[in-house]
Amino acid sequence: MEHLEEIKINDIWQHNVNLLIGSGASFGLFPTLATQMKNESIETLGKYFEEENKPQLKSLLFMYYCQQRLKTDPLLS
Repeated sequence: MEHLEEIKINDIWQHNVNLLIGSGASFGLFPTLATQMKNESIETLGKYFEEENKPQLKSLLFMYYCQQRLKTDPLLS
């Protein structure tokens, strides 16, 4: 992946530029990644499984999240 040191204004002048700043960009569209476990979220569990080199558990976790969202969100079902 290319790493940019700077963005020259002349390179983007008069072009459409889309910016995604910080988390929460999907707020209102998708439910939170929170769980009922104290201080844990789908994200923190996924990171833990990644750090523990357990890719199968990480995949299952996100598959479960997606399945639950499809089942409960009227916009996605």
